[in-house]
Amino acid sequence: MLVFKFLSFLLPKRRKKQVSNGNDNVKVTKPSSVKDTDKQLNQNELKWTPLKPIGFDLLPVEVFNSSHLPASLYNFAKSNAYRLDNAPIEYIAVALIVSLSSLLGCGVRIKPKRNDTGWLEPSNTWGLVVGKPSMMKTPSLKAGMSPIKSLQNCADDDLFSFIVNDATYEAACIKAQENPKGILMFRDELSGWLNNLDKPDRVQERAFYLEGFSVGSYEQIRISRDSLKIKNLTVSVLGGIQPTKLLNMLRARKNGTNDDGLFERFQLMVFPDSGTAIYTDVAPDEKTESAVNDIFSLLANIGDPEEPLILSFNEEAQLIWNKWAVEFKYQEKNSSAEDQTVMGKYPALCGKLALIFHLVNEAELHDNASVFAPSLKITPNALLTAISWSKLLLSHNRRIQHFGNYYSHSDKAELFLKRLALVENEPFTLRNIYRGAMNGLKTAAEAKKGADELIEKGYLRSFTTKGTNNKPLHWFYRHPDLLIKNKCKNK
Repeated sequence: MLVFKFLSFLLPKRRKKQVSNGNDNVKVTKPSSVKDTDKQLNQNELKWTPLKPIGFDLLPVEVFNSSHLPASLYNFAKSNAYRLDNAPIEYIAVALIVSLSSLLGCGVRIKPKRNDTGWLEPSNTWGLVVGKPSMMKTPSLKAGMSPIKSLQNCADDDLFSFIVNDATYEAACIKAQENPKGILMFRDELSGWLNNLDKPDRVQERAFYLEGFSVGSYEQIRISRDSLKIKNLTVSVLGGIQPTKLLNMLRARKNGTNDDGLFERFQLMVFPDSGTAIYTDVAPDEKTESAVNDIFSLLANIGDPEEPLILSFNEEAQLIWNKWAVEFKYQEKNSSAEDQTVMGKYPALCGKLALIFHLVNEAELHDNASVFAPSLKITPNALLTAISWSKLLLSHNRRIQHFGNYYSHSDKAELFLKRLALVENEPFTLRNIYRGAMNGLKTAAEAKKGADELIEKGYLRSFTTKGTNNKPLHWFYRHPDLLIKNKCKNK
C-alpha cells in the first residue's frame, strides 16, 4: 500500500479533459518548430493588403431583347414585366415558352435534319427560373401562364385541365393518361418537388418525369387495379427556385450522385440580374393580352398525338441550321466538361424553339375568318430567333455553375470569421477553428474552404511547419485589422 502511494506521488497527475462548447475562447499552442522571435518577426514582415469583401461576383449573362421572341410574345413579356415592378423579363419569357410547349405537346414535332427521318422532337420543354424571393418569380410565372388560364376559363369541358400542381405520382399518371398531348407540372417553388425525387422511395416517380421529358411509352404497375398504360408520356415542367436551394442539385450533379440527366432537362434555366426593381402602377395592356390569348387559342387546337404534325425547315432555313449545327458541335467539343453536359441537348432544344416560334408567327398572321392551317415549313426568322436562345441560355448556365462552385467557399468564410473571433493567440491552425464548431464548419475540409477564401480576400496569411511524423502542419496569421477588432470586443 505504501509502495503504491509512493509511486502515485511520483507519477504526474492526470488533468481532466476540457470539452469546448464552441463558445469559449480558443488558446493556441505555439508551433514547436517556430520560435517566439521568429513568429513575431514573420508577423511584422508580412505585407498586408486592404481587406476585400467576402463573396463573389456573378458571371455576366446575355442581355434579353426583342430578338429572343416573336413580336407578340415579346410585347406581352415586356409589358407584364414592367407591370410587375420591372421584374426580369426572362421569367415571363420562359413561362410563355413552356406554356406553349405543353399546349402543343406531342401533337406537333420537328424533323431538324433533311434526310434523317428517325430524329423527331416533340415540343415539350422544362423551365426553371432562379432568383431570390424578392424578384417576383411567382407573379412572373403566373403572368406567363395566364393565356392557358384564360383558355381554361373559356372551355366548357376539361380540355385544358392538363396542369398538375401538387399531385401525387399516381394522380399525375392518371392526368397524363387523360391528356394524350401531355401535361404541365407547375410549382411556383420547385425545391420541395426536387427534394422528393431524391428520396429512395420515389424512384418510380423520378423515372416517370424523366421518361415524360423524352416522350415514350410508360406503364404504371398497380397491384389492386389494372396497370395504367400511356402510349406517349409527355411532360413539361415549370417552376422557380431560390439560388441557395439549387445548391443541393448542383452538388449532386458534380459529385455524380443522381447523375441521370434530370438537371440537364431544365434546358430553359435562367438566373437573371437582380436590383432592377422599381415601383410601378400600370394597368395590363389589354391589346397585347388579347393578341397572345388568341395565339394560344389557335395553337391549342392543332396536332394529334396519334398522327402528329411533322414540321421541317424550308430550304433557306435548312442551310442556316446545317451551318449552325456544325459550328455548335465544334464549340461544344472545345468547351468545359460542365458546359458540355448542357450543350449536348441544345440542338434538340433549338429545334423545339424554332417549331414553337414558327407556329406563333403563323398564328400572328392568321385571318380569323379562315381555318387555321399553319405552314409545315419553318422559316429562317423562327430559326434565328431560336438560335439566339442557345447563347443566352449558355451564359445563364455558366452563371449558375459558377454560383454553385463558389457559394460554399464564401459561406464557409463567413463562419470561419465568426470562429476566428474566439481565437486569442497567433498563429493558429485549422483545428482551432473547426474544433467544437457548430454546423457548417465541423471538419478540416470545410474549414479549409473558408481559409482559402479568406486568404484570397486578404484576411489571412499562412505558413507551414513540420508536425507529427514530419507531416506538414499549416499555420495562419490574421490581418492586423482583425486583431484590433477582436481586442476592442474583448475590452
